[in-house]
Amino acid sequence: MSYINPTVPPPRQAPNVLPLIRMGMTAGVLLLGGVLWFLDRQGRVPPAPDTVLTAAMPFALGALLAGAIAMRFVVTKAADAAQRSTYLIIGWAIGETAALFGGAHWMLTGNPRWYVIGLFVYLSALVLLPLRRD
Repeated sequence: MSYINPTVPPPRQAPNVLPLIRMGMTAGVLLLGGVLWFLDRQGRVPPAPDTVLTAAMPFALGALLAGAIAMRFVVTKAADAAQRSTYLIIGWAIGETAALFGGAHWMLTGNPRWYVIGLFVYLSALVLLPLRRD
């Protein structure tokens, strides 16, 4: 026997937090870039010789871009909205990782090139994985 009490309001739907997550990820990446730019202008990011990290950056960022593209196909095959949301966050995190790797490279070598390329990979992930369903 099911009993519905008319005096108790139905449970509220959870607000869609995906835009907040996306803005928080973007703010973190841009804040890192701003801090590194500020430190670089003050001469606090010492130029170090390029290392093995520099040789690995094209492969790492290429793999992360490929991962974001693959997540595009996974998101389109998601069974329900909750699964789709999870895959979107994973895809954005893959793109964010590229920008953070580039920021770490900038911090270690004083060369901002890979941060800019990583930022491009992150923005590509945001475009490939939009909030609304296509």
